[in-house]
Amino acid sequence: MPAPKKPRQPHLKEVPRPRSRSAKPSFDIATEPIAQEAAASWVYRPDIVEAVQVEAMSVEPAAPPPPPPSAIPRSPEPDNPFLMVGEGLFLISMGTMKLTYYAMRGMIVAPIRLAARLLT
Repeated sequence: MPAPKKPRQPHLKEVPRPRSRSAKPSFDIATEPIAQEAAASWVYRPDIVEAVQVEAMSVEPAAPPPPPPSAIPRSPEPDNPFLMVGEGLFLISMGTMKLTYYAMRGMIVAPIRLAARLLT
């Protein structure tokens, strides 16, 4: 009677071992230093500089910059009705949370206060 075949289970396969190299790769490294040239990103040209200076002198001075947004006075009441509704809901929820906090604290502390009154 032949031996039963084992079911194929791919997760139990043996992982092939990596082959070891017989020789390390060689890299050619230049021994003499490489001359590094500065990149010419800007070239000084006196004729262009003089033309720009002449244009700058002939141009009228620019208007003063606008004031920063914080210096602009704002109206005391908000313009957006959704903002007003949002602020109102926020304040109502904060009041509700405060009331709930005091009620829960009172319920938790009440038995302790009663016991303290009986023992003193």
